[in-house]
Amino acid sequence: MRILVDQTGMGEAVTEQLQDDHGTMTVEGVQMSAPKRLDVATRLREAFEDRRIRIPADEALRADLHAIRAEPLVCLVPGLTVANRVKRSL
Repeated sequence: MRILVDQTGMGEAVTEQLQDDHGTMTVEGVQMSAPKRLDVATRLREAFEDRRIRIPADEALRADLHAIRAEPLVCLVPGLTVANRVKRSL
């Protein structure tokens, strides 16, 4: 299994920690440009809409996912934010 992690900005420290914990062969950091982020978000949304991704019957998880909203940024590229942040450990 290979895990790709957004290494942009503050993601650098997260990527390094995950690589220390799970190895560089498993975890790879990826620099995400604004167009790449939009592409990833669009593909993910389409996969959910086409029911290619199924979410377990976990109400807290579903509430977290439903709290995500798109907001235009100054550069007019939609960014994802969590309206109602729920603290939970992964």
